[in-house]
Amino acid sequence: MTEPARLELLRLAQDALVRLAPTLPAEAVALLVRLHADVPSAEFEPPEAMAAGAASLFTLARDRPAGTARLRLLPPAAVGGPHAVVEIVTDDMPFLVDSVLGALARQGRVLRQLLHPVLAVRRNAAGRLLALEEGQDTVAESMMRITLGAAPATLLAGQPGAASGDWVAL
Repeated sequence: MTEPARLELLRLAQDALVRLAPTLPAEAVALLVRLHADVPSAEFEPPEAMAAGAASLFTLARDRPAGTARLRLLPPAAVGGPHAVVEIVTDDMPFLVDSVLGALARQGRVLRQLLHPVLAVRRNAAGRLLALEEGQDTVAESMMRITLGAAPATLLAGQPGAASGDWVAL
């Protein structure tokens, strides 16, 4: 996909976000752009789905007292598709993605997509999100939107091609 086509899809997603969630502040649009900054254009969802995902994650991130994590699991019916979604907002820290992916793997869950911007965030004393921007009085926060595969993987030992004792996800 060409850069102009990518930019047009992002613009359509931003327009959809404003249309679908008109009461959300401009920071929600900034989150949408950051969520998809590293996603290959060929893997973009339809603009309305991109907008809905950004609105959902922004709503979760809106209020988060310092030192706490916000997490929710959205079943397929809640996101209007065949896949469940996990949303996480927390302080950025080493090995966070590895820990989350390890926990999902232990549950036999297959990852379909991981959106994971680390953002500079400014909040008030109560934990209300004021801005997504670099500057004074900001902290790094990890915001994740993880789309899971349709069904848990089955883990079996000793599959052909696996070394003795290795586990293979099917």
